[in-house]
Parts: sequence; C-alpha cells; structure tokens
Amino acid sequence: MSPSLTSYDVAISLAGYMLVYLVIYPSGLLLMLRVVRKGFGLPTEQTPKIEAGRPQAPVLAGALNPAKGEIK
Repeated sequence: MSPSLTSYDVAISLAGYMLVYLVIYPSGLLLMLRVVRKGFGLPTEQTPKIEAGRPQAPVLAGALNPAKGEIK
C-alpha cells in the first residue's frame, strides 16, 4: 500500500465500483433476456430467388455506345 492512500480512499473506491457494477450487470442481463424472449425478427419482404444462368455482362459502363447501343 502507498503511505498516501488511506483505508477510507480504498473503501470509497470499492463502493463506487460496486455501485457501478450493480447497475451494469442487471441491466445487461435484462437486455439479453428481452432479446431472447423476442426472438429473431421475421423478414418483412420476401427476398427474390436467385435464378440460375450466366449474367449477360458484369459492368458495361465504358463499353457501350449510348447513342447506338453497340459494344466497342
């Protein structure tokens, strides 16, 4: 122990840590229980199914001539 550290300082520090953790742990536990009770959310929209096949082209930004529609 340090000579400048009194037992009163240690007791105050310990009480502070105890108060903080007495608030943090129950609130975290309640949050986790609420998530478990609620469960996973169901998707609101049906995701489109992926069709089999080959894509026409990945990106044609610079390869298309917008006026004529021809590929360079």
